[in-house]
Amino acid sequence: MSVGGAPSSGNRIKSPDGLERVRLFGLDFVDAASLDTVIERIEDPPPASSTPAAPTVVVTPNVDQLVQLERKTDARSERLTHNAQIVLPDGQPIVWASRWLRAPLQARLTGSSLVARLWPRLVDSGRRCVVVASSERIADRVRAEGPNCHALVAPMLRVEDRTGFETFVDRCAELIEATNAEFVFVCLGFPKQNHLIAGLLERSPVVAPTFLAVGASFDLHFGHVRRAPVWIQRVGMEWAFRFVQEPRRLFRRYFIDDPAFILMVGRESRRRRVAGDVRP
Repeated sequence: MSVGGAPSSGNRIKSPDGLERVRLFGLDFVDAASLDTVIERIEDPPPASSTPAAPTVVVTPNVDQLVQLERKTDARSERLTHNAQIVLPDGQPIVWASRWLRAPLQARLTGSSLVARLWPRLVDSGRRCVVVASSERIADRVRAEGPNCHALVAPMLRVEDRTGFETFVDRCAELIEATNAEFVFVCLGFPKQNHLIAGLLERSPVVAPTFLAVGASFDLHFGHVRRAPVWIQRVGMEWAFRFVQEPRRLFRRYFIDDPAFILMVGRESRRRRVAGDVRP
């Protein structure tokens, strides 16, 4: 992770950007009671210590993403996640695991909630934004928000199609530079959105925006996909609400792939004991 800072207690890290973090599963998760301080950090990043300024990257890993990262089958996406300046704990099981591991995170901080709160603030203040959307209906809604809201629809490309994918990355880079974008929301799902952001960073852009990998957050924000009621979110059952809506797409993720997270928690517990990171 590139924010810097020194450990203060166990795996807790105090960083120069004012956000506290907890190291779990090899990532430095932001530890905050709410998104307030995160939004302040995103809207007004600290002065750059280098010239030109380095772009800020925000990722919101959930349990499924952690499982995929653990398998180390996608080095580019893994590097992007580990080097991101802001890593938010999107899944409630991550918060529960942190408490069991005695490195408790204060709250789940989701990409959906971040977009719901941050996007209207950026629109109202006239900040220059680009959204890389998964569908034309999302792109149309974004463009209708204001003259500084720009969108580009991603074609149906696989990451393995290097020529087609890199051509699309070039198109995104051109739009970001042409609009002098301050914020770029990438809504393509994991790991594709990570690959796109990594590709943009590799191009040494003249413009240094904040990149946010936020998956389906705009679908939820604009009401194209229903989000679970707040009480379901609070008890950590939002995954079940989503499964009922899309059982065929989510069955493998929730019942075949994601149970591997339990083994990850066991390995993390052993690692922390060996490293002496477990607090009394």
